[in-house]
Amino acid sequence: MVQKLIPQSCSDRAGWTGGSAGDDQNTTGLPSYCNSDNTSTYITGDVGMDSAPVGPAIFSIGSPPSVDDPETGEDHFIKYTAFAQQGGFMGPPGLTIALYQSTTLIRTVTNSSISTSQFTEYESELSEAQANSITDYDDLILRVTNNGTDMGDSIKIAYMYLEVPDAEVAGSPFIIFVE
Repeated sequence: MVQKLIPQSCSDRAGWTGGSAGDDQNTTGLPSYCNSDNTSTYITGDVGMDSAPVGPAIFSIGSPPSVDDPETGEDHFIKYTAFAQQGGFMGPPGLTIALYQSTTLIRTVTNSSISTSQFTEYESELSEAQANSITDYDDLILRVTNNGTDMGDSIKIAYMYLEVPDAEVAGSPFIIFVE
């Protein structure tokens, strides 16, 4: 089994908006559309007339619910589903997702080949050293940036989360055979 650390709040939307029928969400809490695996609702980062990248939006992925430390550096993944629309001639925009613990950078993932035909799931595994550097799973943040530079470059994210293994059960089971 695994634990999915899903964004619980958004402290700064930084130009990212709700993408379902123009439904713009407030900045006090992350809308429920980032808490499911469907792609009918999403957040959108659109590059405007200034051609400047959009973001970073800051999403806290800590409690609730509380996360049990898996006590292993293996099998830690940043997972997300995204779709890009090209605004100009420079190709589709890139997406950067950075994982922080408080103000300490743990991992940066940059994807410059987001699908332009449909929502696609992506994942990036943390190194064992990166995963072991996490000391408080309730204090993690995802920062999301649309790196596009052409007006109209757009990225939509239907969901994103950090996936970690379940906490291991204390003690080692053993079997004694008696004849």
